[in-house]
Amino acid sequence: MYRKETRLMINIQRKEDCCGCGACVDACVKKAIVWKPDYEGFSYPHVNTSKCVNCGLCNKVCPIENSDAINALNATFEPVVFAAYHKDENIRLTSTSGGAFWGLAESWVKNGGYVAGAVWVDHFKVKHIVTNSIEELQRIKGSKYVQSDARGMYKEIARLLKAGEKVLATGLPCQMAALRQFLYKNYENLLVVDLICHSVTSPLPFDKYISYLETKYGSEVLTFHPKNKESGGWHKFAFKATFANGETYLRHAADDYYCIISYRSSILCRYSCFECHYKHFPQPSDITIGDFWGIEKIDHTWDSPKGVSKIMLNTPKGSKYFKTLDVFDTKVYDAEMAIFQNPRSWPMIRSLPRCDMQKREAFVNDLHEHDLDYCMKKHILLKTGLKHKIKKLIKKYVGYKYYW
Repeated sequence: MYRKETRLMINIQRKEDCCGCGACVDACVKKAIVWKPDYEGFSYPHVNTSKCVNCGLCNKVCPIENSDAINALNATFEPVVFAAYHKDENIRLTSTSGGAFWGLAESWVKNGGYVAGAVWVDHFKVKHIVTNSIEELQRIKGSKYVQSDARGMYKEIARLLKAGEKVLATGLPCQMAALRQFLYKNYENLLVVDLICHSVTSPLPFDKYISYLETKYGSEVLTFHPKNKESGGWHKFAFKATFANGETYLRHAADDYYCIISYRSSILCRYSCFECHYKHFPQPSDITIGDFWGIEKIDHTWDSPKGVSKIMLNTPKGSKYFKTLDVFDTKVYDAEMAIFQNPRSWPMIRSLPRCDMQKREAFVNDLHEHDLDYCMKKHILLKTGLKHKIKKLIKKYVGYKYYW
């Protein structure tokens, strides 16, 4: 249905041509593909040629090789764009934005379905799971800021769908595109929900970040909550960690080392994010969710310190399910205004600008030899601090038209 003829045996020549979805690993019936991290911490597939039988399944499920066909799936549908937030204020406060995921997923599970999403495992690694437990949804809720290992998810979802179970799958656009390819057909009992994605950052600096916090506080990190709203609300969210010794770390995003690496500097994002194949409108998912950044410029009456979600309905199936829910307050907005004329929506429609590769290499080399505090002070803090001050001045006197 979605697949095209491709060469046999996956062979990554350019790192830009692998998004790290892991679908090729699940597709290989001979278990010939090994998942290995590179020097920067990103994992890539490597083929054991002694096991490979050149069946071509790995290429057929690749969301980059097949992106044109995948992006064409919803080309004739006119998406509907909502601002939305969950009616339960506690859910909004503990969610990343307006509680969109929880509103979609809780109802799905209560009606007998399964949900796939990313959770913390093994001391802050990120892994996709598939669950029909409301308690497990709490682990999926909220941003992780690290790309998840989705291996195993594709096969498990396929198994459940073939058994007649309902599945709501959530993940990055490239992961959900890979799921479309892996399944080969559009199951009626599947709802695909992707996330508005800025980029994905290497696990290497995140591991260094956790080690930095544990050294600084002299204790093991027990919980980590990116985009925490307790101190500054949604617009001035913080990164929060709690420790075994009872201490708490709470730092505004503008001053948090990992947020600076992953969002403000983007010095170590995956190479495929520089040439993202899924900055597309509409997305090939049924529903797209994320923060409605810029809502205060479009409609200040809908701005909220507790968070506002942007929800886009990309298919009739997504629209049909959304209409069954009564947990959201919503308002429809024109897509041109809410996305294409909203400078803070650029991550939806534009790839990340390529970083300075020499500075990136120097930063990675030092990460292997030094702690994060040393690397940040040497390579990033002075530059991003000055840039942040300039951006604030521009926003104050000119407005978001010139936000970059």
